[in-house]
Amino acid sequence: MNTWDDLLKNQTALTKEEVYIIDSLSSLVVQRIKRGITQAELAKQMGMSQSQLARLEN
Repeated sequence: MNTWDDLLKNQTALTKEEVYIIDSLSSLVVQRIKRGITQAELAKQMGMSQSQLARLEN
């Protein structure tokens, strides 16, 4: 099974900036879930709709 780090070493299609964005958004999802916050709750705190947040997370 490949890890995220293994995939990053072999990727050629994404720029470093794109990888940074993916890592940042992944961290956001992990922290939201660890804290038991729903998408709707976080979206409200951020001033966006739940569907907008869901698109970002996906």
